[in-house]
Amino acid sequence: MRTTLGLIAAALITTAATANEPDGDKDRSRQAAEAKFESLDRNDDGQVSKSEARDDSRLSAQFTSADTNSDGYLTEPEYTATTDRPMPDYDRDPS
Repeated sequence: MRTTLGLIAAALITTAATANEPDGDKDRSRQAAEAKFESLDRNDDGQVSKSEARDDSRLSAQFTSADTNSDGYLTEPEYTATTDRPMPDYDRDPS
């Protein structure tokens, strides 16, 4: 009986502790997007220019729509919003 109660208590504690944690997949996806943004931002000015975006064919194709304030640069929030949307895979071989 004690063992059963101990297992139930441990399960409840574990469930309560992990209930408020962000989804692991979303967290990894966000981290990957941040790393990609940093790699595209070659001059480390905190934004990605149209010429920097050319290193990513999908982003380059979506640049104008991703640049929501039309200043010619993508901020990290603009880039992250773009990566959250499905983008056409221009690199995929159609065959």
